[in-house]
Amino acid sequence: MAALESRRVPAQRSGPERPALYAEKSDRLLSHSSYSVLADREAEILEVPNADGSPPYRVRWSDTGREALVMPGPDCVVEHQQGAPPPKQ
Repeated sequence: MAALESRRVPAQRSGPERPALYAEKSDRLLSHSSYSVLADREAEILEVPNADGSPPYRVRWSDTGREALVMPGPDCVVEHQQGAPPPKQ
């Protein structure tokens, strides 16, 4: 598994300075649950259909191995691979 940078990009921010969510194939999508009974989830990004790196993303969830098309919400962050370019603003 490739080393991951600690740089994380929030999925959504309010206001005019909101950057676009950006991901590339092999980045990680981390979903943080706002409910104490649900565990946080992690997924590998398998496909980024949009050329600008914006959602949705095809992912494989690490806890189930299932693949899904995901539109990340405000509880998600993208963890970029080391050496990945910074998000376009």
